[in-house]
Amino acid sequence: MTGRISLSGREMDLQQAVDELSAQLRILKEENEGFRARADNTKGEGQITGKSFSMVSSIEYFSGAAGENVETFFSQVEQVAKLSGWSDDDKLSVITLRTRGGALEHLRAKERAGAVKTYDDARKSLLERYRGVKNRRFYREMLACVRMAPRERIEEFADRIRELNSHTWKEEEDAAAAAIRQSEADERALDAFLNGLPGRVGEHTRLAMPETFDAAVNVAVRIREAERRAHPETKERNVFTMREGVCHACGQPGHFARECANRGGIRCFNCGGQGHWARNCRVGGRMRVGGRVEPSLNGSGAEQAARRGPR
Repeated sequence: MTGRISLSGREMDLQQAVDELSAQLRILKEENEGFRARADNTKGEGQITGKSFSMVSSIEYFSGAAGENVETFFSQVEQVAKLSGWSDDDKLSVITLRTRGGALEHLRAKERAGAVKTYDDARKSLLERYRGVKNRRFYREMLACVRMAPRERIEEFADRIRELNSHTWKEEEDAAAAAIRQSEADERALDAFLNGLPGRVGEHTRLAMPETFDAAVNVAVRIREAERRAHPETKERNVFTMREGVCHACGQPGHFARECANRGGIRCFNCGGQGHWARNCRVGGRMRVGGRVEPSLNGSGAEQAARRGPR
């Protein structure tokens, strides 16, 4: 250790890089020793599985920033350690490599003070620092208010509830206590899932009264598939839309039908002829004169209209 009390930011970055490099070299050395031990023990029941550090990069960095979860971080460390055959010293080196920012500074301060010497010490210290008392209550509030998004699939909604629910309870070492905690967590997940399902799927799922969370998910998926078979999705119809600035008489842009010079292109919907509109058509015995409908002005119809005079 140096005699200086404080270091500048650049010196701290350099010291951090040196510490990380030293930890990596230590891991490589232990990995090499594991390979040698595995090569020397090839008799009897076969090869003995040695350590592997190839999955270190799969553990996400933890800095203690908002949105990061320290319990998820240690869950990843434990899972990878179990698959890779790490010792407690290995796990201590790994969490030193995979922490940064405020979490790394906290861990180093505890190490300099002698409060962190083992992996269990480091785990306990980080959990006490970043888990807090309000974390589980916060996630329970989120779980109580969770709702399925409009385009979210039922399976995705269920996975989101599982993720939130995993932060609402603490693992117990005692098997009986752990079973009770698990049962309570399943009840919370079931209530959140049933309350968050919208529409007919949610209504029918609640009416089915499933007893467990997984059973509720299976019921909701079956109801969704039944709804799809009963009401298959239809393709959108092609709806006619008026093109702006296009003449309906000749089909050319730049003017309207009332301004069209090509009047011959106008077709009457009454007689099928060209050159006039249906409201002015003289075929079929009726035409519009002065805003009212009159008989045809051909032959006797014209004489009758003249005798009646204006109305």
